[in-house]
Amino acid sequence: MLGAVVLLAMAVLTSVNLWMVRTAQPLLYQDIATVPGNEVAVVLAADLRRPDGTTNTCFLARTRNAAALFKAGKVQRLLVTGHPDNRGYNEPRGMAAELVRLGVPPGRIDLDENGDRTWHSFVSVQTYWQLANCTIVTDEFHAPRAIYLARKAGVDAVAFSPPPTTSDRWTLRSEVREWFSRVRALADGLFAE
Repeated sequence: MLGAVVLLAMAVLTSVNLWMVRTAQPLLYQDIATVPGNEVAVVLAADLRRPDGTTNTCFLARTRNAAALFKAGKVQRLLVTGHPDNRGYNEPRGMAAELVRLGVPPGRIDLDENGDRTWHSFVSVQTYWQLANCTIVTDEFHAPRAIYLARKAGVDAVAFSPPPTTSDRWTLRSEVREWFSRVRALADGLFAE
């Protein structure tokens, strides 16, 4: 009996992940030249530091890619959404400071502090910011879930997520966690309807 339950759980986990990744594929851009223009890019925030004190490569990649998207004229504004108190760190404000350091004018950056989860970020993007469409800036492994949740919240979204230039044990850990997060995202989207 337990074996059958485990097999069923593995089948559901695998099916949801393959479906979500496959569905998002046409909406995921890795080359900045091919990204369609949008008024706003939603930058999904990340903590600056990992639990072990090292710099979070997701933070660096997301800010670098968001700044590149802005400088290429693909978007006119950046909306940084994240948790305002992640172990004492304000994710949106920290990322905004880095974006300014990378050359994005402060007046072109908006902060949304309602994003303690990706789902909450997109509910806020649609209800508070009233965005009908956007370009999402996040990591390649996170983009399929972000696209799914944005669309379930009523936001027509594509994602700019170039492949990572570096990988570490934290990135691998995040990629494994993402398999389970996609199942939770499916539940968020289904119960929101």
